[in-house]
Amino acid sequence: MSILYSIIVSILFFIVLPQILGRIWKSIINGGGIVHTYISGFITIFAIFEVLGVPMVFAFVPLHIQRIVFSVVFIVMAAVIVINEIRTASVISLHDKTRNVVLYFRSFSKYEWIYFIIMVGLLLVQVYYTVFYHFGRFRSDDGTYTVISSSAIYNDGFFLTSLVEGKYSRIIPAKYGFCGLYIFYAYASLITRLGVPVITQTLFSAILILMAYGACYLLSRLAFWGVKKRDDRMIFISLVSIAFLFGLYSQYSLTYRLLGAIWQGKAILAVFITPYLLALLPQLFKIRRTGISILYVSMVSLAAISLTIGGTIVMIVITGVLVALNLIESKNVKALLYLPAACAFPLVDVVLYMFYT
Repeated sequence: MSILYSIIVSILFFIVLPQILGRIWKSIINGGGIVHTYISGFITIFAIFEVLGVPMVFAFVPLHIQRIVFSVVFIVMAAVIVINEIRTASVISLHDKTRNVVLYFRSFSKYEWIYFIIMVGLLLVQVYYTVFYHFGRFRSDDGTYTVISSSAIYNDGFFLTSLVEGKYSRIIPAKYGFCGLYIFYAYASLITRLGVPVITQTLFSAILILMAYGACYLLSRLAFWGVKKRDDRMIFISLVSIAFLFGLYSQYSLTYRLLGAIWQGKAILAVFITPYLLALLPQLFKIRRTGISILYVSMVSLAAISLTIGGTIVMIVITGVLVALNLIESKNVKALLYLPAACAFPLVDVVLYMFYT
């Protein structure tokens, strides 16, 4: 029963909940479908852990109280979204959806099928090795997330623990305390009843790989737009996959690794948030619904700084460069509105970080 419970809760939290929360932002990007919905759902989850979790960490709120708060927030949000979807959604039968999928794949040419099989095969190889690859050793940063989140569960709060004296100190390193990712790992471990290493290095790592490639897919749609460019998108993702398979070979072989192990915040920022932001902003500049898109960029900025303090620089630099290029190309003054949306929370994070340290 314990294993069954863990499986059910893991599916609900890691698969169903992001898909539900992502429905909030379904109108802000052209295309992307289930990929964008799922990614935007996780963006929302990261943002929630940052905006609610970090203040509770510095207020020394016990972890079991934090678990209750997050659970209530997620349940209420999911219920409201589902009810609203039921009331407003158009009726599309399962038969029609299945037929659309079948028609999509039947439209593949012979070469597109070859590219598709190669692309999927490369992804499955990396997911397999992420789940089953044995880690012989860890670098210090690799174990930091596991140790801090596991200690938080043991101490019922994010404190530093002296293994010699068996005491904890209410001194939280700023570079850890300002990142909601540690809270996310601890919360996920609590509700699924799986160990933090299982969450970070197995279950969530596999999900992160797929989300990283999902972001690359959205980026490829921007670069290769239209049905005639479908094979180009598959080739692009396959080349990216091969580059990461062999370009950074290490003891983490056959996993999607860039600046660190995939569960590290800086690695998630590099291989997931960065390409996603590059794909997102150019499309947001073209739409008229500026209000909700500006709000979503703020959510992305919260998600970025929840991973690592370096997310502040990434959000400011990428948004600033893309806004400047858009002004040069189309003289779209509305693009300037995205600067404060992207930079406000990172700047506040930097100020608080400097004050705390």
